Amino acid sequence: MTPGKKRFSAIHAVLLLSFGLSVVGIWWGLPSYRGWAPDEILPSRVLEGMGQYFSNNWVDKYPPLHYYWLSLLYLPLVILQKIKFVDVSHLSTYTVLFYLGRLLSLAMAAGAVYLVYRCGLEIYDKRSSLFAALITALIVPFVYHAKLANLEVPYTLWFLWSVYFFIRILKTHQTKYYLFFSLTAALSICTKDQAYGLYILPPFLIVASHWLEKRRAGEPRALVRSLFNLKNLFALGAAVGVFFIAHNIFFNAEGLLNHVRLIGGRMSSDYRLFENTPAGHLQLLWETLRQVRFSLGWPVFVVCGLGLIFSIVPKKKNFLLLSLTAFAISYYIFYINIILYNYDRFNIPICIVLAFFGGKAVSDGLGTWTISRRKPLRLSPGQATEPISRSSKFYKAKRACLVILFGYTFLYAASVDILMVEDSRYHVEKWMKANIPKEAVIGVAGLIEYVPRMEAFTWTALKPSLPVFEKNKKPDYVLFSVDYSRSFAENTAGHLFFAQFYRDSENYKLVFRYKTPLGWLPLRSRDIMTNINTINPEIRIFRKVGR
Repeated sequence: MTPGKKRFSAIHAVLLLSFGLSVVGIWWGLPSYRGWAPDEILPSRVLEGMGQYFSNNWVDKYPPLHYYWLSLLYLPLVILQKIKFVDVSHLSTYTVLFYLGRLLSLAMAAGAVYLVYRCGLEIYDKRSSLFAALITALIVPFVYHAKLANLEVPYTLWFLWSVYFFIRILKTHQTKYYLFFSLTAALSICTKDQAYGLYILPPFLIVASHWLEKRRAGEPRALVRSLFNLKNLFALGAAVGVFFIAHNIFFNAEGLLNHVRLIGGRMSSDYRLFENTPAGHLQLLWETLRQVRFSLGWPVFVVCGLGLIFSIVPKKKNFLLLSLTAFAISYYIFYINIILYNYDRFNIPICIVLAFFGGKAVSDGLGTWTISRRKPLRLSPGQATEPISRSSKFYKAKRACLVILFGYTFLYAASVDILMVEDSRYHVEKWMKANIPKEAVIGVAGLIEYVPRMEAFTWTALKPSLPVFEKNKKPDYVLFSVDYSRSFAENTAGHLFFAQFYRDSENYKLVFRYKTPLGWLPLRSRDIMTNINTINPEIRIFRKVGR
């Protein structure tokens, strides 16, 4: 190897694999003014905030921090629009803004995988760290959101930065790591509010660790000194300062108050699925376990569970590794357990914490690397002798199991990419352009994100209500997603509206239906609360009789 040149290492391979999974499908639903991803930050919302300088009662359901980063990316095009060189409202330019937001998520996803590796190096060996990073790269909702301009991956990146500094605090208790931990925690919360739940319990571990250190040193009043340590006070002050600066408290205080009212009001209560009773909380816990299993896939879910058990059982425990569970437990108790509903994307931090245990379990299960029988193992001076595998066949069997484990999990995660690339709506759009006259009016029933792109057609939004539909002028065609039509409870207005099209052949006739047949994919998400269900929907198109 040439001196000065860096070797392509295993972590580079993991990052390359993660990048490949994340970049495929980044064009999903584009060009478009809306895209197909629910909850994606639209360029129009960022441009609106830029127009108000995120002040003067600017408010959104998400905190403003990530909007600032997007604004910096948008700024060159906004300046070009000021001098009338481009028009950001034009579909092609607007789509460039969309891509900029998605590329930012892509870069942050790569950073998140690398940070898992770096955190692993702080708590155990290199090989376990690599497997933990690989498991993170294959988490299904992580793969999905890494290519979209929403906030799941960005707040996860800041969270993992804070985890790294948390580990450094427990190892060194240096003041700089206290400050870095509080700053990155605040940045995570200022990216997406729900991150606050991650940081309720970990500070208690920091105080406990500091107290034990002082107690071992024989210092008097160790507990009081640990509680009112200047490091803690400085860190808390820094976090509060970052929070208020990020929320533009001096110029947008009313916007912050309205944001708090919004997320504490209908944004929480309107989505609640489980009752605030012991039975309701048990149902929520079971649903969370199902979603974590879905996110990791059965094989990795079992491996991570075994890794967690094997980390708890031994007398000699890795306390740095076990300390990471404080984030997952805190998040579940103080966020998910309070809002009383859950989506797979909410569990990304929990899955990443489990990935650390899974990485160690895989590495420990694999044992030592293969050792050639012909060439003796050469050790550097002072290096401890590693145990040699008893049987090369046994080692090969374990390696084969490893290939099967991650081969299946790769296909499981890549199912997201395949679904996006083969999304049924691409085929439906081709049929519509070939069979629906340009002057025809198409009624779109349901959310625009769930149907084909309508920029090339004349369309109108339909409220899923029969009385409203009967009262207004009938469109020439009606289309909707079957999955969306099934989301309404029986005998509700929405249910009766869609059922009418299946029963009433006198006014509208089904002329086209399509869903790309991908039943061979291992990913099954129909009974899971996930936005992945919005990929590759069955689309049905009805034509007005006599048209």
